[in-house]
Amino acid sequence: MGFLDRIPELTPETFDTSILQADSRLKIVFFWGRQCPNCEVAKLHLEDHYEEVLDPQIDWFHVNTYVHSDLGIRFGLHGIPTFLFFKGQKLLGRVTSFPGWEPFLEALLRHR
Repeated sequence: MGFLDRIPELTPETFDTSILQADSRLKIVFFWGRQCPNCEVAKLHLEDHYEEVLDPQIDWFHVNTYVHSDLGIRFGLHGIPTFLFFKGQKLLGRVTSFPGWEPFLEALLRHR
């Protein structure tokens, strides 16, 4: 089972109700696309380190940006993969492209 199979997929219809809730949970949305080499690298790292990123305080989601390009436009994405970090109704930050495992983990821990 791959990383994306373990987390819910969002669509424009489900995004706001899943992400923009007034709660204190960290929500991470992984924007990706098929045949995107950097997305594949990110997915492999997330699969290899699944136990590290799995945290009961974090809700993970994914969006296929090629299928739901309107969500990519909504958040001003300039490339994929992109990870958006939300808490409550606030966008805390983003990681665009995949900088490698250590920098990504540092960003995740900083937002957690």
